[in-house]
This record gives sequence, structure tokens and C-alpha cells, in this order.
Amino acid sequence: WGIGGLSHTSMKGSDDPAEWVYPESRVSMNFHYNMGAGGITHTKSLGGSTLLRTTLAVNAGEHSYHKKSRLDPEEPGKLFPLYGIDMIEGGTVVSSTLSHVFGPGLSLRAGLEGGNRFYWLTGDARDYESGIYEKFLDGWGDCLLASAFLQGKYLPLPFLTLTGGMHVS
Repeated sequence: WGIGGLSHTSMKGSDDPAEWVYPESRVSMNFHYNMGAGGITHTKSLGGSTLLRTTLAVNAGEHSYHKKSRLDPEEPGKLFPLYGIDMIEGGTVVSSTLSHVFGPGLSLRAGLEGGNRFYWLTGDARDYESGIYEKFLDGWGDCLLASAFLQGKYLPLPFLTLTGGMHVS
């Protein structure tokens, strides 16, 4: 299974100062957002009333936003960077769930999940007072995640379902 998407938007603005009626008339901008996720799931019967389901999944996204502007009417073709932001993020996960039905009114599920998340983020911007264009974001990170759960479901009457459980991460 999988899903993905690509998105791109851009503006070019104008080099003619006579057309600089609105701020957007001076701007050159590019925005990208791309993402995807995919995985594989395997289900195995361990008897008539017990199932083991295991899934491996990955996902990632990329976001890029850069904006420049024509700031000098004497040099209308010269674009000055205003800001730029780039980010990549994603992760992987492995999960396994064991389900067992004890009878028509009682079932139990238990599972484990582990994975990681990561990101990388950079950004530059122009200080409008000094005119200096410099980095203001520069970071990355990752983490490992783990969790487990146990859940029971009991149907004492046709119109009443009791569900209880616990989850730890």
C-alpha cells in the first residue's frame, strides 16, 4: 500500500517598476510540498480464532519555500532574497498485533510498536533594517519511539459492549 503527492506553486512578478502596484508584483516565489507513505502488512492465522498482523511503514515529506523581491527600481531585474525555508521529515514504524476471540462475547488484542522520526530544518531571512540575509534556522533531530497495548472487549448483552485496556509508550 502507498500514497504520495507533489505540489508546486510559483510567482514570477514583473521587472517593470510601473507594474509594481502591489507587493506581489515585485515577488518571485517558489513553494514545493512533496510527501509519500508506503508500507506492507502481513496477516497470519494462528488457529481458528487467533490472528497475527505485522506492518512495516515508511513516510517522508519535503517542504521548500523561497521568496525573492525586486527592491531597487534602478535595477528592476535584480532579485534580492527575502527568505528561504527547507524542511525534510519522515519516519519508519514496525507494529505487530495479536488478536484472539475467546467466544461470541469476548476478545483480546495485544500489540507492540516501534519506530523512529526524523527532521532537518534550515531557514534564511533578510533583516529589513540592516539588509543582511542570514541563517535563522538550522536544526535536525531524531527520536526512537516504542509502545505496547492490551485491550479487551466484552459483550454481556446485545446492546452493551464493555471495552478496557492499557497503553504504554
